[in-house]
Amino acid sequence: CKRMYRVTFIGKIKNLNSEYEEYNDTLYATAKTLDGFIGIDSEVVDGIEITISKWKSKEDVMMWAKDPKHVEAKKKVNDWYEWYRSYHG
Repeated sequence: CKRMYRVTFIGKIKNLNSEYEEYNDTLYATAKTLDGFIGIDSEVVDGIEITISKWKSKEDVMMWAKDPKHVEAKKKVNDWYEWYRSYHG
């Protein structure tokens, strides 16, 4: 049985503006081109965003974390969310 790695992001939405939408579209498009990408699901429930991406290995997750656009987006996360949590495993 081969292990799959998940990255779960949960955030309370503050201001998901057009800048956010552009980053989000780019990040999802980039993720889908990376080795080890399996899938991504995202939903907003009562102002809370829950996004789960699935990867073949921990190394694939780390490559995704180092993507330049992903790094830029992480610097802006406090503009878009009141709070957030991220879990890997």
